[in-house]
Amino acid sequence: MIRITIQVLLIMACLVALWALAPRVREALHPPALPMVSPNATSVANSAAPSLPELALPSFERLTHLLNAPIFFSSRKLPRAEAVSVTAEQDGDREEKARDVARLKLFGIMMHGNKRRAIMGAAGGAPRWFDQGDTIAGWRIDRIEPGFVVVRKNGRTERIDLYKR
Repeated sequence: MIRITIQVLLIMACLVALWALAPRVREALHPPALPMVSPNATSVANSAAPSLPELALPSFERLTHLLNAPIFFSSRKLPRAEAVSVTAEQDGDREEKARDVARLKLFGIMMHGNKRRAIMGAAGGAPRWFDQGDTIAGWRIDRIEPGFVVVRKNGRTERIDLYKR
């Protein structure tokens, strides 16, 4: 009997609390509508409000320096290129050698135990499998490593990466 009386008293206390809080809850759920004011109307409340400054975006010309600064360098300046004196003959040889090795493409590498193979192709040719010691377009494959192949031709050694560094 005492247990039921306590439960009834608790329920009644909760109902009284809800009744006391009801106006606040109703107000929070449904705030009163603000009065409509025409844009041309002036009032004491409007005149007391501080005026905000007009915001404008800077002109594009003022932002061009940001576009010209490289974002991937901490100094926001491009690294300086070193001047190197090269004769026309050396320059032509260097370009020819670069074009020669650039004709080789590395498409993939397979490594299983001690067996290493590379899928390579020369310009215009279909890719095919090569082992260490094989020759492609005059280049001998010296080493096949994870991510790159080392080739040799006329005493010159070049590294061909699977992915550009």
